[in-house]
Amino acid sequence: MKYIFNGKLLKGSFEALIIKHFPNNRLSKASASEWSNEKQRDIALTLYYSDGKHIGTWCQGKCWIFDWAAMEQDAQSKKVGDV
Repeated sequence: MKYIFNGKLLKGSFEALIIKHFPNNRLSKASASEWSNEKQRDIALTLYYSDGKHIGTWCQGKCWIFDWAAMEQDAQSKKVGDV
């Protein structure tokens, strides 16, 4: 997985970073939960979308923004190499 950002931020700072990287896109977010074996309970996640594509996640201060352009370019390179 490739990232534009992978680190720790307050939620508001993370949302500002998302807006900075996707200024002209239709952005949305959704709440979700995921079981944590480490904590033995559900943990809350906030999932961020740009034009319907999952672009990032914030969870208890840990957050990441996926670099879809780089991942798609890598996928295309592998397809070309496979031919």
